[in-house]
Parts: sequence; structure tokens; C-alpha cells
Amino acid sequence: MKIYVINLERSHERRERMIKALTDAGLEYEIFPAVDGSKNFEELEHYNDKKRRFLRSRPLTRGELAAFASHHRLWKKCVELNEPIIIFEDDAVLLPEFPEAIKIAEQHIEKYGCLRFYGHRGGEHKTLEILDGGFRIDFSRKGVLGSVAYMLSPDAASKFLSHSTEWIFGQDIYMNLSYLHKVGCFMLKPYSIDHSWEDTTIHGRSGHKKKLVSKIIKELHVASIRIRSSIFEYKMLKNFRS
Repeated sequence: MKIYVINLERSHERRERMIKALTDAGLEYEIFPAVDGSKNFEELEHYNDKKRRFLRSRPLTRGELAAFASHHRLWKKCVELNEPIIIFEDDAVLLPEFPEAIKIAEQHIEKYGCLRFYGHRGGEHKTLEILDGGFRIDFSRKGVLGSVAYMLSPDAASKFLSHSTEWIFGQDIYMNLSYLHKVGCFMLKPYSIDHSWEDTTIHGRSGHKKKLVSKIIKELHVASIRIRSSIFEYKMLKNFRS
């Protein structure tokens, strides 16, 4: 299975660390050039700044948009190859269980579409299936923070692409909107990847005060997402039980 590591050309230390980790684990990989937010890139045409500011008051930064574009290009790659792939961000930390986790994930990727090897927070998780080797598949209605490492099937990649013609969220949040693209937030646990908490390469986000009307709009939109996510969860779990 092809493994792609998203890495900015100027992020030499991260690249070398990932190369060593994957080599030590005996895994073949390809460094995938990350989209540089300091330069123009074609995917910017997807971004709806007006709608973003209305729903969230602050715009997406160039770094956030570039991160979305990098994953978006690999989703296209997955569809073109017509085979599952693994996508890494270069701040991933491999744990000893990762090579075995890949083998387990390969056996179940067609069923689940996208399997996360790591996820920060995400509220209550529901266990859907107990697997060999002490692994299990969990589901999170709220989704998880970050997209550090995940296995993706061509079918799920196609769904991500089909519903991402307009960008109003960051890529990691978009991936959590299961009600929209119908790709559930499934995690292979226990996690076999950790996250390096060194300085991010996604810069430009700044704090700001929100007006009362902006806060109300955001809360109403968040509430609508929660309702639609709950409906998706109900239907999805019903299908798994049947």
C-alpha cells in the first residue's frame, strides 16, 4: 500500500524525522509536496470567504487553505490509483504498533472507507467492531481533531471530493462532517500514531473579538450540524446492526 507524507519543502527537520521513522519501521513511502500557503495555488477558487465569515466570523488562513489543498490533491491521487492509500502529515509520531495496525486496517478499509490512526479528543466514541490483535473500530459522531494519519479508500476519497467543491471549513473539520459526505469518522484503536506538539507549519491564525450577532449565527449553525450529525449516526448505526 502506498504511503504519502505531506511535507513542505522548507520543513527539512520534519521530513528527516519522518523518513527515519518510516525507514526504521520497514515501510516504503513517498514524500508528497505540501501546498505552500505563502504562494498562490489553484484550489483557492474553492474557498467561499464571504460564507465563511458569515458562519464563523473569521476567515480561513492561507495556511489552513493550503493544508486543505494538500489533502485534496491526495484524495484525487487515491481516486486515480483506484486503491487505498495512507496519508501522513509530517508531525505524526509512529508507535511500535503501527505496522500491525496497517495490516488490520487493510482488511477493513473497504467496509469503513476511512480509518484514522490518531484522533485528538472527539467526545464519546462508540465501539462498532472488535478485531484481531487487540484492535477495535470506534466511531465518533462529533469527529476528532486533526488528520495526522489515516487510511483512505477510493470510494471514500471520491465522496470527500464530491462534497468539497466549496470550502468554508478547514480540512480536518470538513472530514468530520459525516452527514455531508457520508464518510464516517472511524478510528482504529488503540491508536498506533501519536502527534508531535512542536510548532505548527500552519500559520496566520489570530484571535479576535466576535460580535454578538456573529456568536448567535455560529451557535445556530453548530446546532444544525449537531442535529444532522445525530441523524447520520442513527442511520449509520442502524445499518451496522442490520
